[in-house]
Amino acid sequence: MPCRTKLSNYDCLLIRQFTYSQDFREKKIKDEEDEWKANKLREMCQERVQYHIYTLSLFEDVVDAECPDDAYNIVVLQGEITYMKRVTKATRIMAGAMGGRARVDVDIQLVDLQTGDVVGAASVKGTSKGVDFWLGVRGAPTEEAFENAAQIIAEFIKNSY
Repeated sequence: MPCRTKLSNYDCLLIRQFTYSQDFREKKIKDEEDEWKANKLREMCQERVQYHIYTLSLFEDVVDAECPDDAYNIVVLQGEITYMKRVTKATRIMAGAMGGRARVDVDIQLVDLQTGDVVGAASVKGTSKGVDFWLGVRGAPTEEAFENAAQIIAEFIKNSY
């Protein structure tokens, strides 16, 4: 859903901690160790999102805790991770192309803090590029997928400004 309200109407973008869909939790988080790993990956993904939005210099503030007291028009970015496939560099080296591509799927909503209205939403898929048979193994695929998703989210924000 494209934004119904121009994001230029807001002076602060508050990024709430991303959550996991119920389906993702049931399939991927079986114990405390899985929860810990998933939370570390979520933090990594969210840091990339915040960085890319911040570098756009569109809002007076881009925060993940609370907006300054002088911020009157606040839009909240909420994300729900619906799928995540982690592929480490070690897996890529050992299995090559058979290791597959890393991927993260995030459903995002932009919500006006004062009214609670959803002003925009998107489904984002970030993937790694896989193995280049000429160049060999590149960087860590999971981080590449997060970077890709973060860039797509930032582009959505930019195009809605």
